[in-house]
Amino acid sequence: MPRVFIKTYGCQMNERDSEQVSQMFIERGYTMTRTEHDADVVLINTCSVRDQAEQKAIGKMGMVRRRRGHIINIGSSAGKEVYKNGNVYCATKFAVDALTRAMRLDLVEHNIRVSQVSPGHVEETEFAITRFDGDAERARIYEDFQPLKAGDVADAIYYQVTRPPHVIVQDIVLFSAQQASANSGSTSDLIVSLDRLRDSMQPFRE
Repeated sequence: MPRVFIKTYGCQMNERDSEQVSQMFIERGYTMTRTEHDADVVLINTCSVRDQAEQKAIGKMGMVRRRRGHIINIGSSAGKEVYKNGNVYCATKFAVDALTRAMRLDLVEHNIRVSQVSPGHVEETEFAITRFDGDAERARIYEDFQPLKAGDVADAIYYQVTRPPHVIVQDIVLFSAQQASANSGSTSDLIVSLDRLRDSMQPFRE
Protein backbone atom coordinates (compact mmCIF):
# COMPACT_ATOMS: atom_id res chain seq x y z
CA MET A 1 0.00 0.00 0.00
CA PRO A 2 1.54 3.38 -1.00
CA ARG A 3 2.58 5.69 1.85
CA VAL A 4 2.50 9.49 2.18
CA PHE A 5 4.40 11.91 4.41
CA ILE A 6 3.29 15.55 4.78
CA LYS A 7 5.38 18.22 6.52
CA THR A 8 3.63 21.52 7.25
CA TYR A 9 5.20 24.91 7.92
CA GLY A 10 3.29 28.15 8.43
CA CYS A 11 -0.12 29.24 9.69
CA GLN A 12 -3.41 27.57 10.58
CA MET A 13 -4.53 27.68 6.95
CA ASN A 14 -1.48 25.61 6.01
CA GLU A 15 -2.41 23.05 8.68
CA ARG A 16 -5.99 22.85 7.40
CA ASP A 17 -4.84 22.42 3.82
CA SER A 18 -2.56 19.56 4.87
CA GLU A 19 -5.43 17.85 6.68
CA GLN A 20 -7.56 18.06 3.54
CA VAL A 21 -4.81 16.66 1.34
CA SER A 22 -4.10 13.86 3.84
CA GLN A 23 -7.74 12.85 3.83
CA MET A 24 -7.77 12.84 0.04
CA PHE A 25 -4.86 10.38 -0.06
CA ILE A 26 -6.35 8.17 2.68
CA GLU A 27 -9.63 7.91 0.78
CA ARG A 28 -7.67 6.66 -2.22
CA GLY A 29 -5.93 3.89 -0.33
CA TYR A 30 -2.73 5.61 0.83
CA THR A 31 -1.47 5.45 4.42
CA MET A 32 0.23 8.30 6.28
CA THR A 33 3.75 7.90 7.69
CA ARG A 34 5.64 9.80 10.40
CA THR A 35 8.87 10.24 8.44
CA GLU A 36 9.77 10.94 4.83
CA HIS A 37 12.12 7.94 4.78
CA ASP A 38 9.16 5.54 4.88
CA ALA A 39 7.09 7.38 2.26
CA ASP A 40 6.42 6.83 -1.42
CA VAL A 41 4.97 10.37 -1.75
CA VAL A 42 6.36 13.33 0.22
CA LEU A 43 4.59 16.69 0.40
CA ILE A 44 5.82 19.86 2.08
CA ASN A 45 3.20 22.54 2.72
CA THR A 46 4.63 25.97 3.49
CA CYS A 47 4.28 29.68 2.70
CA SER A 48 6.15 30.05 -0.57
CA VAL A 49 7.29 33.66 -0.32
CA ARG A 50 8.88 33.67 3.12
CA ASP A 51 11.37 31.78 5.28
CA GLN A 52 13.23 30.44 2.22
CA ALA A 53 10.47 27.92 1.61
CA GLU A 54 11.89 26.47 -1.58
CA GLN A 55 15.28 25.85 0.06
CA LYS A 56 13.49 24.09 2.91
CA ALA A 57 11.63 21.83 0.54
CA ILE A 58 14.62 20.95 -1.64
CA GLY A 59 17.01 20.57 1.29
CA LYS A 60 14.58 18.56 3.39
CA MET A 61 13.97 15.97 0.73
CA GLY A 62 17.42 15.79 -0.89
CA MET A 63 15.70 16.22 -4.25
CA VAL A 64 18.72 17.42 -6.19
CA ARG A 65 20.90 14.59 -4.88
CA ARG A 66 18.24 11.98 -5.66
CA ARG A 67 17.31 13.62 -8.98
CA ARG A 68 13.59 13.33 -8.36
CA GLY A 69 10.87 15.23 -6.59
CA HIS A 70 7.79 17.38 -7.10
CA ILE A 71 7.26 20.83 -5.56
CA ILE A 72 3.76 22.32 -5.63
CA ASN A 73 3.23 25.97 -4.69
CA ILE A 74 -0.24 27.15 -3.70
CA GLY A 75 -0.83 30.48 -5.41
CA SER A 76 -4.06 32.32 -6.16
CA SER A 77 -6.12 33.71 -9.00
CA ALA A 78 -4.92 37.03 -7.55
CA GLY A 79 -1.52 36.06 -8.93
CA LYS A 80 -2.97 36.03 -12.44
CA GLU A 81 -4.93 39.31 -12.45
CA VAL A 82 -5.26 42.22 -10.06
CA TYR A 83 -8.41 43.60 -8.46
CA LYS A 84 -9.39 46.80 -6.67
CA ASN A 85 -8.09 47.19 -3.09
CA GLY A 86 -5.97 44.07 -3.52
CA ASN A 87 -2.65 45.74 -4.36
CA VAL A 88 -0.35 44.19 -1.72
CA TYR A 89 -2.10 40.82 -1.67
CA CYS A 90 -1.99 40.59 -5.47
CA ALA A 91 1.70 41.52 -5.43
CA THR A 92 2.51 38.61 -3.09
CA LYS A 93 0.56 36.15 -5.24
CA PHE A 94 2.22 37.38 -8.43
CA ALA A 95 5.48 36.70 -6.58
CA VAL A 96 4.41 33.08 -5.97
CA ASP A 97 3.66 32.72 -9.68
CA ALA A 98 7.08 34.13 -10.65
CA LEU A 99 8.81 32.00 -8.01
CA THR A 100 7.17 28.85 -9.40
CA ARG A 101 8.21 29.63 -12.96
CA ALA A 102 11.80 30.46 -11.95
CA MET A 103 12.15 27.37 -9.77
CA ARG A 104 10.95 25.23 -12.66
CA LEU A 105 13.72 26.64 -14.88
CA ASP A 106 16.34 26.11 -12.18
CA LEU A 107 15.32 22.58 -11.27
CA VAL A 108 14.37 20.99 -14.59
CA GLU A 109 17.97 19.85 -15.12
CA HIS A 110 17.71 17.92 -11.84
CA ASN A 111 14.54 16.12 -12.94
CA ILE A 112 12.45 17.95 -10.31
CA ARG A 113 8.92 18.94 -11.24
CA VAL A 114 7.57 22.30 -10.05
CA SER A 115 3.85 23.01 -10.22
CA GLN A 116 1.29 25.46 -8.87
CA VAL A 117 -2.41 25.51 -7.96
CA SER A 118 -4.08 28.92 -8.29
CA PRO A 119 -7.58 28.91 -6.76
CA GLY A 120 -10.17 31.67 -6.66
CA HIS A 121 -12.61 32.08 -3.74
CA VAL A 122 -12.26 29.21 -1.25
CA GLU A 123 -14.49 28.79 1.80
CA GLU A 124 -13.42 27.08 5.05
CA THR A 125 -10.43 29.41 5.45
CA GLU A 126 -9.67 32.56 7.47
CA PHE A 127 -9.13 34.63 4.31
CA ALA A 128 -12.32 36.72 4.54
CA ILE A 129 -12.08 37.48 8.25
CA THR A 130 -8.45 38.54 7.77
CA ARG A 131 -9.31 40.63 4.71
CA PHE A 132 -11.89 42.60 6.70
CA ASP A 133 -9.76 43.03 9.83
CA GLY A 134 -11.78 40.69 12.02
CA ASP A 135 -15.19 42.14 11.10
CA ALA A 136 -17.30 38.96 11.02
CA GLU A 137 -20.31 40.71 9.49
CA ARG A 138 -18.38 42.10 6.52
CA ALA A 139 -16.56 38.78 6.15
CA ARG A 140 -19.81 36.96 5.28
CA ILE A 141 -19.03 37.19 1.58
CA TYR A 142 -19.75 33.59 0.60
CA GLU A 143 -23.38 33.34 1.66
CA ASP A 144 -24.96 34.16 -1.71
CA PHE A 145 -22.87 31.88 -3.91
CA GLN A 146 -20.96 28.59 -3.73
CA PRO A 147 -17.18 29.11 -3.62
CA LEU A 148 -14.61 26.36 -3.91
CA LYS A 149 -14.13 24.04 -0.96
CA ALA A 150 -10.72 23.23 0.51
CA GLY A 151 -11.22 19.68 -0.75
CA ASP A 152 -11.45 20.96 -4.32
CA VAL A 153 -7.95 22.42 -4.01
CA ALA A 154 -6.71 19.22 -2.37
CA ASP A 155 -8.14 17.22 -5.27
CA ALA A 156 -6.21 19.38 -7.75
CA ILE A 157 -2.99 18.77 -5.80
CA TYR A 158 -3.69 15.04 -5.76
CA TYR A 159 -4.14 15.05 -9.53
CA GLN A 160 -0.80 16.81 -10.04
CA VAL A 161 1.27 14.53 -7.81
CA THR A 162 -0.20 11.31 -9.23
CA ARG A 163 0.70 11.98 -12.88
CA PRO A 164 3.29 9.65 -14.48
CA PRO A 165 6.94 10.70 -14.04
CA HIS A 166 7.15 11.98 -17.62
CA VAL A 167 4.17 14.36 -17.12
CA ILE A 168 4.00 17.70 -15.29
CA VAL A 169 0.81 19.69 -14.82
CA GLN A 170 2.49 23.06 -14.46
CA ASP A 171 -0.45 25.13 -13.24
CA ILE A 172 -4.10 24.60 -12.38
CA VAL A 173 -6.26 27.74 -12.25
CA LEU A 174 -9.35 26.80 -10.27
CA PHE A 175 -12.61 28.74 -9.85
CA SER A 176 -16.09 28.14 -8.57
CA ALA A 177 -18.54 27.87 -11.48
CA GLN A 178 -20.08 31.12 -10.18
CA GLN A 179 -16.81 33.07 -10.31
CA ALA A 180 -15.64 34.12 -13.76
CA SER A 181 -12.39 35.85 -12.74
CA ALA A 182 -10.46 37.25 -9.78
CA ASN A 183 -12.54 40.41 -10.18
CA SER A 184 -15.88 38.63 -9.81
CA GLY A 185 -17.57 36.67 -7.07
CA SER A 186 -20.40 37.23 -4.65
CA THR A 187 -22.77 40.17 -4.69
CA SER A 188 -21.37 40.90 -1.23
CA ASP A 189 -18.22 42.18 -2.92
CA LEU A 190 -20.34 44.72 -4.77
CA ILE A 191 -22.10 45.71 -1.55
CA VAL A 192 -18.78 46.23 0.21
CA SER A 193 -17.56 48.41 -2.68
CA LEU A 194 -20.74 50.50 -2.54
CA ASP A 195 -20.38 50.87 1.22
CA ARG A 196 -16.84 52.16 0.77
CA LEU A 197 -18.00 54.61 -1.91
CA ARG A 198 -20.78 55.85 0.36
CA ASP A 199 -18.35 56.33 3.27
CA SER A 200 -15.87 58.19 1.09
CA MET A 201 -18.60 60.61 -0.03
CA GLN A 202 -19.78 61.38 3.50
CA PRO A 203 -17.41 64.39 4.09
CA PHE A 204 -18.85 66.12 1.02
CA ARG A 205 -22.37 65.81 2.41
CA GLU A 206 -21.50 67.46 5.72
